[in-house]
Amino acid sequence: MHASSRPAPVLTLWTALLAVFPLTVAASGTAGWRTNGTGAYPDATPPTTWSADQNVAWSQDLGDWSNSTPVVSGGRVFVGAEPTKLVCVDLASGEVLWERDNSLVDLLDDAEAEKVHAAMQAAKPKLDELREAESRLSRLRRVLRRDRNNAEALAEQAQLQARVETLNAELAEFSKYEPPQTHNDNGYSSPTPVTDGQRVFVLFGNGVAAAYDMEGNRAWIKQVGEAGLRWGMSSSPVLIDGVLVLQLGELVGLDPTTGEELWRTSSAESYGSPIGFEIDGVPVVASSGGIVVSPKTGDVLADLNDTLEYCAPVWKDGVLYFIEGDAKAYKLTTSDGRIEAERLWSSELSGDRYYASPIIHDGLIYAVTRGEEMWVLDADSGDVIYSKDLELNGPKPNSAYTSVTLAGDQLYIGCMGGTTVVVATGREFRELARNDLDRYRSSPVFVGDKMLIRGLEKLWCIQADS
Repeated sequence: MHASSRPAPVLTLWTALLAVFPLTVAASGTAGWRTNGTGAYPDATPPTTWSADQNVAWSQDLGDWSNSTPVVSGGRVFVGAEPTKLVCVDLASGEVLWERDNSLVDLLDDAEAEKVHAAMQAAKPKLDELREAESRLSRLRRVLRRDRNNAEALAEQAQLQARVETLNAELAEFSKYEPPQTHNDNGYSSPTPVTDGQRVFVLFGNGVAAAYDMEGNRAWIKQVGEAGLRWGMSSSPVLIDGVLVLQLGELVGLDPTTGEELWRTSSAESYGSPIGFEIDGVPVVASSGGIVVSPKTGDVLADLNDTLEYCAPVWKDGVLYFIEGDAKAYKLTTSDGRIEAERLWSSELSGDRYYASPIIHDGLIYAVTRGEEMWVLDADSGDVIYSKDLELNGPKPNSAYTSVTLAGDQLYIGCMGGTTVVVATGREFRELARNDLDRYRSSPVFVGDKMLIRGLEKLWCIQADS
């Protein structure tokens, strides 16, 4: 998650495995969140040890932080930067090739946008003060919920409210261009881009979606909707069956060529992303809100009556897994144009939040709570194999946002503090290495012997003998 208290997701797959893995990577070379959405890189051969001065091919400052996961296509890396930037980086050198903004101002024509940008730049000190005041007010409200008679907090609240009212009046002409409030850990750029190898598609927490070619030329830009969640949004777009599917208050299907809205379907909103895959040759999208829809029409094919609050569901071998404190597995099959869902099992895990999305490998499910507790389940039965406190020493309670990632036959699990632990797969816990680098909330991506990590300070390319 991407994001304040939640991750972010999007899926895909290879033609030969259409019935098993999420459909999007297929013939077109689609890549998005966790590359093909599974977080599995079985052919990767990255190093297991690194630091800021060991096994670093390059690092690049992108101007601001982000929780978005890097996407690699055609020797280029696409990734977000706060608040609403898409950045394109050369994979070989780390050089920034181009960056594009996607603010609400960018919805205007060029001449008007240039005027508003200039005016907002001049007003930036007051805009920054307003954001800080609103953020401080939010913290004070939490203090006062615990202690309603806290005189110091009440006095500061009254003073800040008066200042916010003054600033809002002075900045009224810009208010319509300001994005909605979000959590400081989430920001606006948590959604990961998705690309078909010819175009790259983005979605941001201000509700703006856009499409670019590989050289950074914009094809279209539009505001799709607004997040209805308390801490912003972090759901990544998914490209499947010729449709760009977004989750922003509702599930929305867009024509990727023009940005035209094709359909809009109600779904319980979640910080986790929708995923795309095939069931018996039928392309579908499953939302964290528990519905399965047709990407072409948005028609609801199945309603699981289940919701993941923060992470994404996972699809593997005909089974859809909803893994959090109350973990469940559903066997999905087609029947007369609908999807039949049979619950196979339910299992009780730690009741902590699961910002990180799990991974499934060799019949085992690996999941991690926000507090760094790792749970391993049998994918067939839901039985708990073991649980383990990873002791990554991240900032509790919101430490582990990073989704579990497989490279070769090893698991890479990170935390907000910048520590990444490398763990052997299998039914017994075995730690292989522990590394410290930049703080991060995104998920690592692997390309051959390279590992890309979008840190809060830099984008890192880790490679042995660099």
